[in-house]
Amino acid sequence: MATEGEFGFSSDEEDTGNGVEDIDPQSSLEACASDPDDVINGFLFKLGAVRKNWKIRWMVLRRDGILYYFKKQPNKFTASEAQGSLKVQADVIELLMWDETVKQNLVKWPSAASPGSGFALRSRHGRIYSLYAGSELECERWLAALRIVGANMRFSEATYAHLEKMAPEMNAWLNHKPRLPQNEETTSKQEKGEDLYVHKVVGGVVIKTENK
Repeated sequence: MATEGEFGFSSDEEDTGNGVEDIDPQSSLEACASDPDDVINGFLFKLGAVRKNWKIRWMVLRRDGILYYFKKQPNKFTASEAQGSLKVQADVIELLMWDETVKQNLVKWPSAASPGSGFALRSRHGRIYSLYAGSELECERWLAALRIVGANMRFSEATYAHLEKMAPEMNAWLNHKPRLPQNEETTSKQEKGEDLYVHKVVGGVVIKTENK
């Protein structure tokens, strides 16, 4: 399995094919966290790191802020059986929505992808991870889940405004928050109903910071 917060690609992971695997991701539209340690899970298309082809993978975002992916949906989550992982909480510094990736010429989305159904994650190492879902609604559910665990992520003002607008509906769907590592101060803030994090605009970018 991949380590150091990167998606790992074994020799058989990146084949010589091009384009998109012929699998319908719509089956994951209603996918949600059945494992109490999952924030969200379901099928997403992932852009390969080497040959730049799109492959569908079963993705699992855990409460500890790590995103795992598998070739097939496992009967039971086992981290050691995942093909790779990304430490969202520790390593992802920016979330980019579909329009931003197009504007910045970061991703060439396939024709099979519905507009607005994809997003990209920028790691602190400078790598871009491109993913898309079976629909825009499913994508927004993933964005909501990633926002919860991505303590170090920053957003453009447009992305932040969009996330804020959809937050009530998406939070109602998620219906829970990850149990992040807590200390006495964190627990006290939660008991008082205070926000653990606040967002500040710095140089036109919205940054999530601890509420001190």
